[in-house]
Amino acid sequence: MHRFARYLCVAGLALGSISIASAKQGRDFAGTYQLSNISDAGNQVHVTITLKVVNYSGADIRNSGVALFSSDANHQAIGAFAVVKLFPNSRLTTLVQDFTVSKAEFQRWQAGAHPNFGFVSQDPNGAIRTSNVEVIRDNEPPPAVQ
Repeated sequence: MHRFARYLCVAGLALGSISIASAKQGRDFAGTYQLSNISDAGNQVHVTITLKVVNYSGADIRNSGVALFSSDANHQAIGAFAVVKLFPNSRLTTLVQDFTVSKAEFQRWQAGAHPNFGFVSQDPNGAIRTSNVEVIRDNEPPPAVQ
């Protein structure tokens, strides 16, 4: 499991690019997100993302996590939330993490694209599986860059 935890923690460096797999039977993971603590850093933007995600997969999932990928066609890995010991079935889990994204990525979010989250887990054979997390912005107005 140590290898898997390291994978999630360094997703931005280790993955390069990845295809986001779609859920087997529709939407396995869905939620809302908020952006806060936004600061401009030249060609990058620092942002805190609060993600509230529900596991609709039909089973409790242990020692898994959520990674942030670019919203463009390449799905470049940006980073990951901390590994979660338990994602209970049909329950809400709240994740909070600071990220640094390109200014272009943040501008896509401001123009209506959603951050691209992938639920990352390890199957019994040790293979890494990534499923799309369908999200909408929480009901708060989008914040401006400070």
